[in-house]
This record gives sequence, structure tokens and C-alpha cells, in this order.
Amino acid sequence: MTAIGFTSLIAVMTRAVRFLGEPILRARWVAAIIGFLGVRVMVTPPFTGTADGFWSLVMFSSSPLFAASFLITKALTRRDRPEVIVAWQAITVSTFNLPFAVFGWTWPCVEPWGCFLMTGLLGSAGHWCLTEAFRIAELSAIQPVKFIDMI
Repeated sequence: MTAIGFTSLIAVMTRAVRFLGEPILRARWVAAIIGFLGVRVMVTPPFTGTADGFWSLVMFSSSPLFAASFLITKALTRRDRPEVIVAWQAITVSTFNLPFAVFGWTWPCVEPWGCFLMTGLLGSAGHWCLTEAFRIAELSAIQPVKFIDMI
């Protein structure tokens, strides 16, 4: 599933050229194609009619949404600080997920709260770093590097 998620990187690169006016550089596209071939190797079995195939298609269909999220974030970095963007992302995601969480909610015991806090801090720091990278560099330059996450 994670490997299928990397298909969004190609969508980000193609749309960054179109919507953000980023230059098309051969080296970036070569790196992206090599990374995409790695994704193809990891996702060796084709999509089938099994339950795994269905969820693979769901993950694949989410790629354009991730691409849109990255493009919107990049556009916002032109006028807003990364702290503001990350805060609004957290508020938006929490708001949209709240209705789904309410139905099955049970209060966790005290022990995991430290892990929750640490996860929230590290996740927010990661989003801040990603947003800062979007501010500093072109999206098409950053995306091929993300294929290293596969390793």
C-alpha cells in the first residue's frame, strides 16, 4: 500500500509544471521514473479482484488527493509561514475526521497519552519540515527524493 502511495509523486511533478510553472528538468524526471520503476517492482502482482486488489485501487485513487494537498501547500508557502500552514492542516484534518471518530470513541487509559503527545509533536515537526522544504525548493525537485522513503 505504501508503495502504491508513491504514485502521487509523479502526479505532483506533472501538476507542478502545469499549475506552478516549475521548469521541466530532465534529471528530475529520470530520477522520478527510476523511483516509479521501484514502485512497480514492489507492486509486482497486478490489481486483482481480491480484497487486496480493492484496497490497492483505493490507495491508488487517493494519489491525486495527496498531489492536490502538496500543490495547495506549495501555493500557500508563497504567502504564509509554515507554522500557519501546519496548524490549519491539523485543524482541517481533525475537523473532517471528527465525525468518524465520534461513533467508535472510547477514552484511552493514561499510559498511552505520552506516546500520543510524542507522536503529535513528531508528526507536526515532520509536516513543518516538509512545508519548509516546499517553501525553499521547487516541488519537482523534492518529489524524486521522497522515493528514498521506500527503502
